[in-house]
Amino acid sequence: MNMNSITDTDVDTAELIELARAVYGEHGYNAAAITRLVGRMNTAKHRGNALAFAADVLLSQALRRDRAKILRSNQLPACGGGGAPTVDDVDLLTGKTAGDWPMWRDLKLRMATYEQVEEQYDRLQKHADGTLRHARFLRRVLDRLNPGEIVGDRLSDAELNALMSSEQEGAA
Repeated sequence: MNMNSITDTDVDTAELIELARAVYGEHGYNAAAITRLVGRMNTAKHRGNALAFAADVLLSQALRRDRAKILRSNQLPACGGGGAPTVDDVDLLTGKTAGDWPMWRDLKLRMATYEQVEEQYDRLQKHADGTLRHARFLRRVLDRLNPGEIVGDRLSDAELNALMSSEQEGAA
């Protein structure tokens, strides 16, 4: 078993996630839904995978908490000469590597194929392009405001729509 991440091995996380989505669709996110999901996962078929998946998720959350705490500390003796720790410093201390990079569909980078990496790259690039358009639009809004002003008091919906349209035309 690869101890870097249990979900990289034979744990069928996709089936567990589909089970959770089905329960969420029926019951939403509440105590009753959690009870229902636990009941559906408490079968011989799912029990081992569910425990391994839960352990991986919980350990990952603990790692993120430690990582955030280390980054907020602003001082690390292990860092070259002190100062703010780098991502490499944190990863060294927490045991996380670039191979743990989270991909879509609960996959780690080390287990991804060329096509899966390419698919995620394309998605992230499209997201980045959209985010950049939104940022430019908000910059245009800011350029028309003074500190403390409320957007709706200064710009009409028609003006905002025109700014958005001009940004979308510029991106096309």
